[in-house]
Amino acid sequence: MLTFHYAMQICDTASWQGHTRYCGSDRTLLSKKSITSIITTILDLKSKNSETEHELLLLTDNISDNLRNWLLNLKTIPEIKIKIKEVEKSGIADSIKECYKWLKDNGKNFVYQLQDDYIFQKNCLYDIAAIWFKIQNETGSHCIVNPFNDPHYWAQLYHNQITPRTLFFGVSSYYIQIYEVGCTFFTSKEQFDKHWDLYNIFFELVRHRSEKLESASLNHMFVKRAVLGISPITSLSLHMQSEGERDPYVDWQALWNQIDTDQYQKNEH
Repeated sequence: MLTFHYAMQICDTASWQGHTRYCGSDRTLLSKKSITSIITTILDLKSKNSETEHELLLLTDNISDNLRNWLLNLKTIPEIKIKIKEVEKSGIADSIKECYKWLKDNGKNFVYQLQDDYIFQKNCLYDIAAIWFKIQNETGSHCIVNPFNDPHYWAQLYHNQITPRTLFFGVSSYYIQIYEVGCTFFTSKEQFDKHWDLYNIFFELVRHRSEKLESASLNHMFVKRAVLGISPITSLSLHMQSEGERDPYVDWQALWNQIDTDQYQKNEH
């Protein structure tokens, strides 16, 4: 039996970056859409591979009463062990750290830190788990997967760069090698446990609102430690941030409209 542990930061009352989101300004609705969509993609993976177990931590930090009531009204879902917990120390750096620590203490096979301003395609987790196993079986490598292929990289950081990259066949998309990643990514527990020195640097950079962030910490996994990072050519999750993060090849509005935030509520309207 393979176990998957997910830890999601949840805060609908503040935004660290402060950009105008392309999905609109209703932050509570975004959190509900994000949580609903991660539950849906976990259930999709479970339905396709019954020999898996799933545990989801919903870590709340200064959430609204509306969202708190919605969370408390979540149905019991037999396929997923869901835990709702208030952060021990408020603030984005400490909530990321608490998510990571929970994954470290509880994770067994696979871990994924999540944030509640992403929405997920139904097949997201099945696809990224499948490509992880394909690469591990063929190369022995424990890769890091970011299902959101950030267009900002290609428009600016990678623009006209000739950095060598490898392509991989996935279930529904090609995957391409990346050298940048945010704090939210999927990998094996074994790989995750190797880089706590970089995570601790990242937490401090976030705490001091440094402009370096990943480039001085998490990205060293790829550029200094030769860890393989990959993303699908077509995003399987979407970061609902500014226009700069909008994937031009995914119909975000169609995906957004498909997510029914009452789907897993005890009292459906």
